[in-house]
Amino acid sequence: MVLSKKKAILLPLALFGVLAHAVTPEDEESNAKLVRKRTSNENPKAARTTGDIWDEVAAKAELEKEADEMYRDLQRMSMSPARSPTMPPVFQPTLSPVSCGGQSREQYLMAILSQLVDVNVLENRLTPQGKAFEYMALFDEYLADPCGKNIPQRFSLLTLYYSTKGENWTNNARWLTGQQECNWDGIDCVNNLVTNINLEINNLDGTIPEELEVLTQLTELNFFANSLIGSIPDSIQALTNLESLDLQENELSGEAFPPQMWFLTNLKSYKVTGNSLSDPIPTQIGLLRGLEELWISDNGIDGSIPTEIGNLRSLTTLALHENEIKGTIPTELALIPFKELFLHSNFLSNELPASLFNVASLTEFRLDGNFFTGDLPTNVGILTNLIDFRVDNNNLDGTIPPQLRELTNLQYLKLGDNFWTGRVPNIFGDYEALEYFDLSGNEALSGDIPASVFSVPTIRFVYMHECPGLGGTIPSSFQNAGELRDLYLYSTDVGGTIPTISSNKLLELNEFLIQDTRITGSMPESVCALRTDGVLDDLWSDCGGSSPEIQCDFPDCCNRCFEGTVATS
Repeated sequence: MVLSKKKAILLPLALFGVLAHAVTPEDEESNAKLVRKRTSNENPKAARTTGDIWDEVAAKAELEKEADEMYRDLQRMSMSPARSPTMPPVFQPTLSPVSCGGQSREQYLMAILSQLVDVNVLENRLTPQGKAFEYMALFDEYLADPCGKNIPQRFSLLTLYYSTKGENWTNNARWLTGQQECNWDGIDCVNNLVTNINLEINNLDGTIPEELEVLTQLTELNFFANSLIGSIPDSIQALTNLESLDLQENELSGEAFPPQMWFLTNLKSYKVTGNSLSDPIPTQIGLLRGLEELWISDNGIDGSIPTEIGNLRSLTTLALHENEIKGTIPTELALIPFKELFLHSNFLSNELPASLFNVASLTEFRLDGNFFTGDLPTNVGILTNLIDFRVDNNNLDGTIPPQLRELTNLQYLKLGDNFWTGRVPNIFGDYEALEYFDLSGNEALSGDIPASVFSVPTIRFVYMHECPGLGGTIPSSFQNAGELRDLYLYSTDVGGTIPTISSNKLLELNEFLIQDTRITGSMPESVCALRTDGVLDDLWSDCGGSSPEIQCDFPDCCNRCFEGTVATS
């Protein structure tokens, strides 16, 4: 913060103390006269004549003049007693002329930086570039002797600092200090050239400056989870060594794939999930043949998936979910040895290409929340490495293929809210890791509930509700599902009685919903005990009305009772 002239007039002695280390003999005499004059005018009891008043006016004028001179001295020393929080600690720069081609320090810096940025921008102290230049010219201890230093690199990083309110960063350790920029927090270098910038989750607030283009050795740029706005800068094209670009969870807008992207032929990872980027995926995406990770989910991407994406044979993860992508899945995707394919929550339609189910390397495969029709291909059994498979909330029909029994490594299997027909295959006998099974919302299914799902030692969530054609009974073996937390069987054709459970069983059961079924009889005391001795929060059944199907104490045991479609709570 620059000291105002008014403050310089009011605080001459304070300024005198600040400047004392560098005053000349002439300054000492001048300052001594200043002190004497101040002292001689501080006698409130003396009688004042007109002459005295004019003497005081003259003395005050001389005082103001000398204070102005001291103020200008202070500016020439490039320091301020009242510094902005963004300024570095005060230091005593050596301002003797530098020998950098016969230029002064400021001229030397201007000659270099004016090749990167317009002079008017550099001289405007309201711009990030102007602030960076001012700091380097007046306050940067590291540049007390700027000759031979990497001026563009330091300027680029300082512009980033001022563009994103660096003073408010969560961690700005060693920035704006006399240390070489490779020692600043979040910066890594090789041979004093910046190669990595990692400022994730650091409260960056502003725009990404174009000046990053000078960091041509940069291989990783990570701004994950900040508050960046604006678009991806055009100068990104200069970073041809870039291998990883992570801009996820910001507030960026504009094109997700600006034309400058196609110069980044060494790019292996491109992540922009969780922004407000838009436009379709261009056909030029096929030029980035080295890509291994492409994450552009949760944006406003529209259009269709171009067939050229099949050229990305090194791709292991493709995350296009939560966008507005339409059309069909191109068969060219089957040429890529994916591990993770996320296409959920879009507007994709038509039948699922059978060839896609030959990609045996897949471990996570999500197609849920689209408008797919037709059968689930029977070659799904090839995907034995899958741990997460979701096709819920589509328009799939036909029968559920029994080949799903081969996917014994599954942890999540979601088939709900489709138009499946026929019987549910009882396929879980060899499953070892399943935690989540969802079959709900399939009105045309028939047959018994798949009892083998309760034999999976890891099962926690079972949702088979709103399947009115699904019948059978609750098997007594359901008590062996020691990790079971939720069991939803409401609005089904399940009948019989509720099995008694042994002590120390189902201790994790939290929600047990069996209303609107054909289940009758009394609620076992062993189940009611879970309401007091366990963690069972919700036990809902057909225990309402004058002739309840289930006898259950309300609210001590069942905390919600239904009579047909009417609930008592």
